[in-house]
Amino acid sequence: MPANRRRGRELDRPLAAAVGLLAAGLRHWPRLRDQNLYRDESHRLGTPPSLRLGQMVPTTTTPLGSNVYLETIRTPEESAAFIVADALRMIGPAAGLTGVHHLLPMQPVVERDRNPNLKIRVLVDSLVVCQSKFLEHFLSCDQAGKHHESVLSGPFDASHIHLGLLAAGAKPGKPASFVNEKREFEFKPATGDVIKVYVQYAEQGQLKTHAAQEWIINSKTQKPLDIDWVFAGSFFGSYKDDDGKEQTFYAANSGRVICTTNFASALLDLPILSADVNPEEGTGEFFADLKRLPPLHTFVTVILEPGPPANK
Repeated sequence: MPANRRRGRELDRPLAAAVGLLAAGLRHWPRLRDQNLYRDESHRLGTPPSLRLGQMVPTTTTPLGSNVYLETIRTPEESAAFIVADALRMIGPAAGLTGVHHLLPMQPVVERDRNPNLKIRVLVDSLVVCQSKFLEHFLSCDQAGKHHESVLSGPFDASHIHLGLLAAGAKPGKPASFVNEKREFEFKPATGDVIKVYVQYAEQGQLKTHAAQEWIINSKTQKPLDIDWVFAGSFFGSYKDDDGKEQTFYAANSGRVICTTNFASALLDLPILSADVNPEEGTGEFFADLKRLPPLHTFVTVILEPGPPANK
């Protein structure tokens, strides 16, 4: 048999098998799901009943940048296609498809406990950095150097979180403002769609999931924060560097990612007046609940889910 024909048959077998797998997957999705998906049951461990949605759905996770991800619910057809792509990547080198197989998407399909009506949510990797109860941020970014006044922080670009929230369907409003046109004090709270914020972390071998507000205390009531954050959206700006070149920046990268004190550069802010903390006087609207926080440097995934629209 000629070498080229033999080579063609060698290629036909894995390709035919892949096409057959896709066709079978679309016809018999439950069986393909059970055999090829990783079911992430750990997400139910330590999760309050109110957060257990009771429905495992296929998802993929796509990086938007360093430590920021989109987690997307996939249809049975999409999930089958990703599984086939994964199979083709594995058989590609053996079949001589070395120039093509690396172009296939690397999207492992994982079943998670999710709200099936919320297609996309944003995940942010971070660490516990809080050592004092005095807060200005729930989440900040490492490059801003705000560890001393934040619960969590991580090495990421806050504009990637902004992009992820837009992809998830959330609409930004405006950050808080403090002065009117007459240069008189006039507070206007942040606006934007409500963003539900959850934290997920390991504790004694179990994965815990709960609302971020449980780590924050209202200094007046001594009860957990009972207000949702809104997608204020921060702002993009520009300046000229020492060489006269135009440079752009995203203001929330100054550390104002998820705020407990109002800032005009906040990405997520509370839609109420929340005064700045004063450690010397021991004052502030909200404090960290040090008794409930995990140990310093605990790895925490921050989950951001668009909620119902807030008043604009």
